[in-house]
Amino acid sequence: MTAKYGRILNVTDALFSKWEDSEADKRIAIYYKDEVWSYRKVIEEINRVGNALRELGVEKENRILIIAYDTPFFISIFYSAMKIGAIPVPVNTYLKPEEYLFLLEDTGAKVLAIEPDIWPKLSPYLKGRADKLKHVIILPSISETQKITFEDHNHKAELSFYHGLVSTASTHLEAEKTSPNDMAFWLYTSGTTGHPKAAVHLHKDILVVLDTYVKNVLKISEKDRLFSASKLFFAYGLGNGSYFAFGNGASTVLMPDRVEPEGYWRPYINTSLLSSLECLLYITQCYM
Repeated sequence: MTAKYGRILNVTDALFSKWEDSEADKRIAIYYKDEVWSYRKVIEEINRVGNALRELGVEKENRILIIAYDTPFFISIFYSAMKIGAIPVPVNTYLKPEEYLFLLEDTGAKVLAIEPDIWPKLSPYLKGRADKLKHVIILPSISETQKITFEDHNHKAELSFYHGLVSTASTHLEAEKTSPNDMAFWLYTSGTTGHPKAAVHLHKDILVVLDTYVKNVLKISEKDRLFSASKLFFAYGLGNGSYFAFGNGASTVLMPDRVEPEGYWRPYINTSLLSSLECLLYITQCYM
């Protein structure tokens, strides 16, 4: 299987480079609230974030813990980290501070990217803990009223705001020359039989899923728009909400809100963002 993907493989580069063509400005990658992100915009944002992370001193195999809702900024942090050879670790946004502390220390994360409404809940617990953490990136708020200050964050890590880091960064980024068997990202188990454990995913793994399950079972094409009830920090949600689409030039619909059993998806149906019954079947699979 490795021979199929060659000696050098960077999964972010493999997913997005084929869409850097004359249609990149017209091809829609993400629908998010009232925003529409083209493939060009997503690629440029990934590159900006990757350059900003390198400026922070992030190197190959450094871990980046991501506590983020389903927004374009989850996408840009996750895929930029892999593009520079770092290892993104997205985790559940509904955990307790003590559980986040375990994940920070177990990963040895150098960078934490976190939602502004979650940061104040975690910050008081950081004093004297997670000594490998060097940088905290506060993600753009999904609420216009959310305010964050730099005061009393109880840790030596440098605090930065996402837009302040990436706004002036270059939109050109050379991908790290990773191999198919290099670590790409980690996902943690739920920890029902003890502490959560990291499941390591390699750079080839996303392409294997695209070449098998997505191609032969889901048969996703450029015409499809995908919406996932399962959040991006879950394994299936990460696929259905991002790379199932990006690997095929399709679109994903991102919803940052908590999933509720009734009616949460109706606005997306009513606005015709989901283009076929097949998309509803994808939603159903998330509950199985």
